[in-house]
Amino acid sequence: MNRLDIEKHKYIIIPRFLSITNEDSFEEDIQSLEKFYSKEDILYCLKNTKEWLNHIVFC
Repeated sequence: MNRLDIEKHKYIIIPRFLSITNEDSFEEDIQSLEKFYSKEDILYCLKNTKEWLNHIVFC
């Protein structure tokens, strides 16, 4: 069985994690991600993803 590596697969993990966020949970979700990834990594992944993201991520 293959496992996700938190660094190697961040380009999959970050967008998918944020694709389920909403207005009420956004701040908490971002804080959770920031425990594992830098703000720069999060922004880079979001700017370059092909995943569908909730519009709240960009507001």
